[in-house]
Amino acid sequence: LTRCKISSNLSSAYKHLHLSGNCYRDISAGNLMFNIKNGDILICDNDNVGIDNKSKSQINGTMEYMAPEIINNIMPPSSKTDLYSLSILEFLFIFYPILFIICYSSTIFSSIPKIVCEDVIMKFIHVISISISLLLNILMYLN
Repeated sequence: LTRCKISSNLSSAYKHLHLSGNCYRDISAGNLMFNIKNGDILICDNDNVGIDNKSKSQINGTMEYMAPEIINNIMPPSSKTDLYSLSILEFLFIFYPILFIICYSSTIFSSIPKIVCEDVIMKFIHVISISISLLLNILMYLN
């Protein structure tokens, strides 16, 4: 139930940001802290926030969470690309919550440096993407 509350709070926070005409540009596990007991969230590193589709930034996001449009230089970070990053974050949080529980304390917002947390999650994302790629190659070979 708390995971659902955290997920809902996370989506609501970014929805509020987007409805105010802003975008975050770097939604990732390293920029989020939460309390596993009550579902409270804290979005950190708020210098990433900018006016949607207007303000320029050197921040494009964290590679593993970045929308393909940003990686391929088709469009700059915006509220639309934030949704892609948020969906990756929510997917990992809902289906692989152990990654976040390992990284964050259950009694205070954060006790382990976020670099350690990012490293664990990035390695996991990398392993998952390689596994999916191998599976797709096998399926293409079989057809």
